Amino acid sequence: MELSRRGVIGGLGAACAVGVVGLVGASTVDDPLADDADDTEEEESRYVAVDPDAPFVARLDDGSTGTTLFDAADLSHVEGVYPSGDDHVVALELTDDGRDALRSTLEDEGATDDPEPFAIEMTLDGDPVREIDLDEATVDALAGDDFDGVVTLSFDDADVAETLYDSLAGE
Repeated sequence: MELSRRGVIGGLGAACAVGVVGLVGASTVDDPLADDADDTEEEESRYVAVDPDAPFVARLDDGSTGTTLFDAADLSHVEGVYPSGDDHVVALELTDDGRDALRSTLEDEGATDDPEPFAIEMTLDGDPVREIDLDEATVDALAGDDFDGVVTLSFDDADVAETLYDSLAGE
């Protein structure tokens, strides 16, 4: 499942319209940059398999304990970095097992019942790269049957987005 810039940004825009910021389940896109034919080869090359040994971890934190939601081994592909306004977007594609583990962890830890005390903290080599406070819309999107395993992350800092992409890319 290759993601196009339009699909990543479209998924981000749709989620932002309902107030979800930073962590978004994007839709699968079958139209690989039809309007950007000259850039297609460059854009497609940014969709790569993830290095399962990359030092990336996303944890569910309730303020007292943290539980792993997914790590690099739970990701199949990464795509990015794409500009979106002043932000820089990286898309992560979870494996089927990674998607199932994310859903079950959200449920087992109680985030599906009461998301407010929870945040998702993402680290690279132990250093924080992104933190998202959970709300009902975000948890519903991640735990819902429509979630296809694609998570888009937006960053203010292009260097952070590029560092994440480069670390995850198994090139």
